Amino acid sequence: MSTSIFSETPLVNCVLLLGLAVVAPMSLGAHRWWRLAAASVGIGMCTPVGWAAVFALPLLLPLAATIRQEGWVQLAWLWAAGACGAVFSSLAGLQLFGIGEPIVRLTGVHYLFAGVGALVIADRLVRTGSRRPCLARFAVVVTACAPPVVAIGFVVRHPIPQIGGAVMMTVGVWSTAIVMWSTVRDRRGSARLAAIVSACATWVPMVLAVLWAASNYWLGVPALSVPEMGRTHGITNAVGFVVAGLFAARIQRDARPRPATVLATAVEARS
Repeated sequence: MSTSIFSETPLVNCVLLLGLAVVAPMSLGAHRWWRLAAASVGIGMCTPVGWAAVFALPLLLPLAATIRQEGWVQLAWLWAAGACGAVFSSLAGLQLFGIGEPIVRLTGVHYLFAGVGALVIADRLVRTGSRRPCLARFAVVVTACAPPVVAIGFVVRHPIPQIGGAVMMTVGVWSTAIVMWSTVRDRRGSARLAAIVSACATWVPMVLAVLWAASNYWLGVPALSVPEMGRTHGITNAVGFVVAGLFAARIQRDARPRPATVLATAVEARS
């Protein structure tokens, strides 16, 4: 009899649910639908593999509700769709291109946090303005291109795309972290704290990611196991860099004066 996947690497499953319930709605909107879908997937994780795939079908609801995005966020939506496909495959017990668990589930995790969350953070830093606009735009492009390169590396089992994709993602999130740090002085309160956490959280964990990718092809490269990577690289990047970064970006966006407010202020100043 097939068993549920929740008992296997439960930390990965919890981070996956965090991505569906928090990162995806903060990045793309449709909060209610993403959380409903996350609850359904959580039930599916406690259901025997195979039939559990039925509980992934509600993921179509938030995808349909958020399909109309603009700019680079449209690409983030595409990576979210890829993450949902990986979740469905994991609950169904399918192998993607001969790749089994826990890599299938980790594909969903990485596409939610690196493909969606990190890209949206970089995009919002460009939109809200920063002291490093060129670096911010560079971060958007590199972060957007890295996830499919890593995926190609797993599929073709070749070191150049897999290690190169890890290096690309590292450069992308480090660039975003530098841009985020440049905005710290312009923030106050919880937004400033969240920006500091996001800017500082990703430096060491991304080195671990590159070492792990390299260890799959080159002997003697020090690297952590998959469970150890989840407890270090995974948690720090997921909560520290992505969730805190999205929180800082949302506060910054909400704190910006609306056009009506700006107009009213100008009228008052003239009167």
